[in-house]
Amino acid sequence: MIERIIIFIVIFFGMYLIFSGCFPRIHPGAERAVNARAGKKDSTSTILIRKIAVKLLPIISIEDMKRQRLADTLRILGEEESPELFEAMAWATGMFYALSILIVSPVFHLVTMLLMPEAGPLMVYQLCGVLAVILLFIGRGAVTSDLEKKMKLRKQAIEWELPQFSGTVLQSLGHTRNVIDILESYRKICGPALRHEIDQTLNDMRTGNHEAAIKNLAGRVGSGSFTLLAQCLIGLLRGDDQQSYFQIITKDFSKTQHELLKKELLSRPEKLTINNILLLGGMLLMLFVAIGGYLTDVGAELF
Repeated sequence: MIERIIIFIVIFFGMYLIFSGCFPRIHPGAERAVNARAGKKDSTSTILIRKIAVKLLPIISIEDMKRQRLADTLRILGEEESPELFEAMAWATGMFYALSILIVSPVFHLVTMLLMPEAGPLMVYQLCGVLAVILLFIGRGAVTSDLEKKMKLRKQAIEWELPQFSGTVLQSLGHTRNVIDILESYRKICGPALRHEIDQTLNDMRTGNHEAAIKNLAGRVGSGSFTLLAQCLIGLLRGDDQQSYFQIITKDFSKTQHELLKKELLSRPEKLTINNILLLGGMLLMLFVAIGGYLTDVGAELF
């Protein structure tokens, strides 16, 4: 018996060596190293959504104005896909949600039969079909809403830096009026969203018209307050004395920032109130425990 086991182990190990030699594979350690360098691995749902998007891509058609607007938005956010591919991904996400409902519809049918035997299967599948259509548009809207949210957060991040940006320009006017030098100096301390825009503007200014580059910067940001600052920078390019104007807009930007901060704090009174109540309740509990323990000791000594 032992001899047969030894022979089986030897034969199995020999066949393993033969097949591993005929069909070599990456060493597990090397494979883990490559996956670590590659970053986060896509989930199965993401891969499936991309496959659906590739199938939908040939039938996607977008109006010229909407396509240009979507292309500008994707370019500003640094997304590499085309407007057609983004639209296909949006519809593919909705189809993935809808297919998920249709796949589990037999489970709904089984549960309905157990809980409500009088309900027919046709009504169950009709309800799942309606729910699938709803989820189709919900999934598509979720992708577009996420894109709009990214644009809004980017715009807010840039507008939040306006007091610091205009104040830095105001301080720089004491020793230089070169807009390129001012932008190169500020890009070292600004946030990532504004740094990306300043880098693109500096490239445009070195290769083209300076005023057009500043106007394009204001157009990409899409903020009225930033447009005022851009107009001041254009005035500097034309040789105008903009020091007093920068003093005015710096004060206005700071005032607006304080108002926004105050509004944000006032918009969350429930969170502050709950925290205060929890803190007060904890202090009262500690006080009652201490008083109760003291009274218990006093009562034990008396009785």
